[in-house]
Amino acid sequence: MSESSPSAGAPAGAQPAPASAPAAEPTQAGGFSFTDDGCRLELQVGGLLVVACVFLWQFLPGITNGGMSICAFGWLIGALLIGVGAPIQAWQARTAGRPGFPWKLGLALVFFGGFMLWDLRYREVPSGPLILHQTALMMVSPGLWILLWWPLARTRPADADVG
Repeated sequence: MSESSPSAGAPAGAQPAPASAPAAEPTQAGGFSFTDDGCRLELQVGGLLVVACVFLWQFLPGITNGGMSICAFGWLIGALLIGVGAPIQAWQARTAGRPGFPWKLGLALVFFGGFMLWDLRYREVPSGPLILHQTALMMVSPGLWILLWWPLARTRPADADVG
């Protein structure tokens, strides 16, 4: 009276499920990124904070946190992270061969901030002096700081046994 069935709870005539295929290796997308693998986290977060706070400043200038704008505070944190991270990244690239210096981030901040320098000029009165909005300089200055360290971040070649 015993019939061989694939499983005790399966209906008669049911076929066993085929074994699942092994998972494929994850592939990396070939998209553009402003930082490369090996870039320090404080540079990535600092760049994100600087860009976000510069653009949010245009929409939220009056929101303050104890006298300082929330965007100004966020920009200061981002600029501090870039100010500390760029020299450390350059030093590690020079001495230990660490890859990933964010030169593309620096170029983008200077390039787009340069366009903002031209675009954010205004006069409060028609015959008054030409005034430059501070957010343009807030975008250019971290980019210049990153690019200042770029020549010093030349990666060290792999050590070869000379002797």
